[in-house]
Formats: sequence, C-alpha cells, structure tokens
Amino acid sequence: RQHIFNYPHEKETGRTSSVTQRSIKVNNKKIIFFDLAGHEKYFRTTLYGISSNYPHVMLIMIESNRGVLQMTKEHIISAIYLRIPIVLVLTKIDIAIPSKLNQNIRKIKKMMKGAGKHVHEINEENDIKKAVDKLSEISVPLFKISAVKGNDINPPLYYLTDFLDKLNDITVTTITTESKEEDFKGETFKAESLFVIDKSFRTEGYPLIGSGFMRSGKISVNSSNHEKLFIGPINH
Repeated sequence: RQHIFNYPHEKETGRTSSVTQRSIKVNNKKIIFFDLAGHEKYFRTTLYGISSNYPHVMLIMIESNRGVLQMTKEHIISAIYLRIPIVLVLTKIDIAIPSKLNQNIRKIKKMMKGAGKHVHEINEENDIKKAVDKLSEISVPLFKISAVKGNDINPPLYYLTDFLDKLNDITVTTITTESKEEDFKGETFKAESLFVIDKSFRTEGYPLIGSGFMRSGKISVNSSNHEKLFIGPINH
C-alpha cells in the first residue's frame, strides 16, 4: 500500500487523499486501477477521480467487521448516478467475526435491493463467469478477500482477479462531433480508439504536453494507416 501514496502525509496517516493510478497484468491483460479516497474530507477529490477517469467498473471496498459506513453509501450513490457498474469487495475476511460478517452481508443486500440492485455472492469458481455475464447497473457481484491470506483462504483472492481478467473491454465509442469545421460538422463516427487526457504540463523546448491513458483501442506513433485524431470537448 505504501507504493500507491502520492504525498508524505498519506504515508504518515495511511489515508488516501489524492487520485493514484496503478496498473497490474493478469494473463497478459493490463488492468488499470484508480485508488480514490474513502474519507469524507476528500469526497470532492473522489468524485473528481470517478467522473474524470471513466472507469468500466467501480470497486467499493467494505471492511468485513465494520460493514457499510455513511461514506460507503455516498460512494454507491455516486456510482449509481454516474451509471457505473458496481463491484462490492468485503476485505479482511481473515479476521472477520462470522456472525458479524453474515449480518453485514444481509444489510448490504437489503440496502442494495432498496436501490434496485441485486447482489450475488461469489463463493465458488463457477460463480465468476456468471458474475461477468450478468454484470450491469442492476446486477452487483460481492467478493470476499484477504490481502494477508491471499489465495490461502476460502474464497481465495484470485476469484476477484480472475473476474477482472474476464471482463470484456469497451472498444468502440460512438461520438457526435460538435466541431465548427465544415468537414466534420454534425458528423457521427465510431472512434475505435479513445485516449483520455487527465493532465497537461509544459517543459522547456516543447509545446503543451498532455498525459493520460487509453480508454479503448490503440494509437500508433507515425502510423501509416492515415489515422485521424480528434480532440475535445472544446468550448468555442
């Protein structure tokens, strides 16, 4: 966890206060994570991280013994309003009190049902494929993990990583241009590649530089395929 903090005060308190991006490789598939703050003091930063990074799914971490806190509800509401599929992850199951764990799961299911969601627990390997196929704004999988025990506990951690590996990429996005250029005005086209710029900076000897991540597809340097890149949205 020390590797995902951006600032010294985060390391001192153990509390995330900024947006951190990290990636892992699972079976040759790159999965990008955005670590966001859970404390109410940094809720605006969390909302910025959710809305600006266009996540395919939102993993909401819930400590097994503590259950759903008020900020957990706020994060769930945010995902619902932004129409992001939710994946619930119960953590620290190696130290969970069975009665407390079961009670919290019942409360979670009741709460999500009130929001029009159906929660299904991932207790067996066969449940993973079903969770992938059913994942939607209504269907919510619930995983139970332990970072300490990893795969040496039931259910094992690899259930979650296997689930993430099996998720299908969103590769095609339909965009309607708002450009004032006559060549593209009102044109609808399918963008097979989408690069999201989340930061910009300047350095001596170079013009404005943008950095970000590939949302879908790929972009090649000096491509011979005559690719057209469009930048937007831009306020005219």
